[in-house]
Amino acid sequence: MDKIWLEDTSGVAEVVWRTTSEVGTVWYDLYREIAGAGWVLVNSEPVLAENSLTGGKYRVVDEGAVPPGPYRYRLVEVQSDGTERVVGEYEVRFETSGGAGGKVRIDRISIKGRTAEIVWSGGVGPYVLEKRAGFGDGSEWRQVGVFDGGQRRAQVAVDDDTCFFRVRSAGTD
Repeated sequence: MDKIWLEDTSGVAEVVWRTTSEVGTVWYDLYREIAGAGWVLVNSEPVLAENSLTGGKYRVVDEGAVPPGPYRYRLVEVQSDGTERVVGEYEVRFETSGGAGGKVRIDRISIKGRTAEIVWSGGVGPYVLEKRAGFGDGSEWRQVGVFDGGQRRAQVAVDDDTCFFRVRSAGTD
């Protein structure tokens, strides 16, 4: 194992790891420790190994992880002969360069009927979601909601024909 870390990618937590070499490895299983429940499998399908002498880089979405962590993971390697080997257990936090810090960025806005779903990444919570009807028409930014640091997704009513959204870390303009 070279390195394991967490990234916030468009509001979704991804566990990322890099290996230094893989000989005879078929796949990996990733487990997260849950207090009082033991280890739970994170990946829904086996993470197929590149089986390279120089190693590989892998990503698994972990719906249960939110910044900043820490989380405890166990990585298990399954060999071509069917044996399993615990590669290691790791306590990891979100990498600040992976979107958990810096400026807030809206990654996706989708509209269904009169409801907008907004997904963002970056920044540090709590977050303030604001909207306005237009620019140059005298309208002001209006607060729609405040969300804690772990939440990076919101659904809001769209009550104007045209509206603009922004998300910012609380305490910033």
